[in-house]
Amino acid sequence: RIITFSVLIVFFSCEKINTNYTQEKIILNNETFLLEIARTENSRKKGMQDRKVFPKKTGMIFVFPKSQILNFWMKNCFINIDIIYLDSQGRIVALYEMKQEPPRKKEESIFSYEERLKHYSSKKPVKYAIELPEGTLSRLKLKTSQKIALNHERLLNGVN
Repeated sequence: RIITFSVLIVFFSCEKINTNYTQEKIILNNETFLLEIARTENSRKKGMQDRKVFPKKTGMIFVFPKSQILNFWMKNCFINIDIIYLDSQGRIVALYEMKQEPPRKKEESIFSYEERLKHYSSKKPVKYAIELPEGTLSRLKLKTSQKIALNHERLLNGVN
């Protein structure tokens, strides 16, 4: 008998800002950041793609309806981005310094382009991903298993 297991792997890219995002303040190692909240499927897919600047002490938090293994990539991203994956309790599971990829070439198919992009996996089920400006992780010395205080109710439901 063969038993198969399927794991939902979700890929997200960084897309351009939508000024309609709601925002949330969070504190990371005594520094306050203003994060755009991406809680819908469309806003999570858009992310930070096509941005050319990433102001300090800003970012984006991706909120998922259930915990799952996630993979982010740097599709159409023009800036380096730091990412933190958090479990449902706000504990850091994984973190990466994601580097800008060479842009898609004119003769390159979308499939070939996406195939060559590096994927950054949470490796474990997570409920949140936070993207921050390049250098934030090393400056703040964030570590796996560190807990980040989040207002879960407001993030999940938009409730204050």
